[in-house]
Amino acid sequence: MDLIQTRNGKQNLLVWRGGISYEMQKGQIYRREWNNLLFSIYAQPPEEKDLYYYDVRKPLPYPDHIFDNVYLFHIIEHLTPEEARAFLRDIYRVLKFSGIVRISTPDLEDICRAYVGRLKDYEGSSTKKNLLRYKWSVLELLDQIVRVRSGGVMKEYATDGYYDPPYARERFGDVFDEFSGPRKVVGKKQSALLNRILQLTPRRICKGILRRVKESYDPTRSGRSFRNSGEINKWLYDHFSMTMLLETTGFRQVSRKTYRASDIPEWDRFNLDCSNYGDYPIEPSLYVEARKTLHK
Repeated sequence: MDLIQTRNGKQNLLVWRGGISYEMQKGQIYRREWNNLLFSIYAQPPEEKDLYYYDVRKPLPYPDHIFDNVYLFHIIEHLTPEEARAFLRDIYRVLKFSGIVRISTPDLEDICRAYVGRLKDYEGSSTKKNLLRYKWSVLELLDQIVRVRSGGVMKEYATDGYYDPPYARERFGDVFDEFSGPRKVVGKKQSALLNRILQLTPRRICKGILRRVKESYDPTRSGRSFRNSGEINKWLYDHFSMTMLLETTGFRQVSRKTYRASDIPEWDRFNLDCSNYGDYPIEPSLYVEARKTLHK
């Protein structure tokens, strides 16, 4: 298998599950300089040459000690704890010694604090805004896990306009566009940026991604059950439980990061977590990194 290298000769792997906002903002850099494994239950689309569609619940299709760094962008929460341990052991296997694994995932502690905060806000003042924020804090905690159809109640609320825009942006970042509709780009500078992204992204690739997103909203079209489609969250982590998970699978030197900061070389250039629209994360998350060391 031919692997892509960065311009400084590193072989990095990005594992992610999909999303129009992420593809539109970061596709040009990770398609050019990262190897891409897309967590999917669907067959490889014939038009897709840069992303390898693969069910990560299976052993990874790479030899030992092949990657300098691996980034798991919102993957780990879509696996059961048992699947996550097996997956991280395989990530450990394909990493070179001293290699870094970076993980972004919903922050259970932050979600719980948001829920308690919105509950207290509504108890203190039962306004419509506080009620909306309270209901969305419940959805953020539960709907991602218990939903039985794509998008769940959260998608229904967003489609009906039943949300508080500032709060939705604060909690979900640009990913909220995938629920509420495309971002309204205002101003020549932003319009030029968006137009440039659209021009650089091959039309055939955009069509393929859009088709796969539509299929994900109806997994039965592929003969798969929704609960096994990879969409739902099967577990949530805080920094403490994520540290334990990494350490039990062999990783050491676990550290918490931000969307701006990473020990992965050239991270400032890749900038894979910061929105192209401003200085905030594309998807607010818990960010954790760890190393594969010579001694476990």
